[in-house]
This record gives sequence, structure tokens and C-alpha cells, in this order.
Amino acid sequence: MKAETFAEYIGHFNARRYDEMCAFFRPDGELELPSRLLRGPAQIRDHYRWLHEHVDESLRVQWFVSDERHIAIELYVRFACVRALPEFSFRPLAVGDVFAYTNLIHYDLVENRFQRVRMAAYKVDKDAK
Repeated sequence: MKAETFAEYIGHFNARRYDEMCAFFRPDGELELPSRLLRGPAQIRDHYRWLHEHVDESLRVQWFVSDERHIAIELYVRFACVRALPEFSFRPLAVGDVFAYTNLIHYDLVENRFQRVRMAAYKVDKDAK
């Protein structure tokens, strides 16, 4: 996948265009989050619709490498809580809280769509605002 195509995916995510975002996943694609495994575009879409009722989440790609079968990125993720989220993966969030961290994310591609996505958080931004 080319960087420009991946940037479209990030744009859909940040704009909350869930159907367009989920079209990047294969029908049997999986997204491994820190606290759960989502299977298929419907579960992924439902999860983010629910999450974004509680937080304003934004993504910023720091670096991107890919070939025909894989993508690896460093991704800065920021959450601003707009509705209490006591079951947030990292710590409970209250309205007004901001949490940000950097992930390393690996994507396995089949026919230029996401088959499996897995992430590892490695740096919390303690000064996020």
C-alpha cells in the first residue's frame, strides 16, 4: 500500500467516516487493540462509533513504511474525553481529561486491504493537552 492511500484511511478515521475507514479492512480482517480483539468491519465500526461518543480521538502518522504485504507505522494518538469513560484501556477518563501516546502498529495486507492489525503502545505523552 502506498503512503498516499494509507493517508486516505487516516483521513477517514479522523473525519469519523466509519464506512469508508472500514472498507480498508478485509471482510475477515482483525484489529487487535490493547484490551480486545475486533473481528470484521462491523465490529470495528461499532467499536469506534461507541468510543467516539466518549472521546475525541485523533491520529497523526509519525513515520510509515510498507511493501506489498505489510505496513509498519509509528502513530501518535490523542484522546480528549467528552463523556466519562471509566473502562478506557489505559486508565479511567473523566470529562476534560486528555490522554495521548505513541503506538507502533503492524498491518498485514491481503490484496491491498487490512487482514490483521496489531499495535504496541510504547510512549505515553505525559504533557498532552
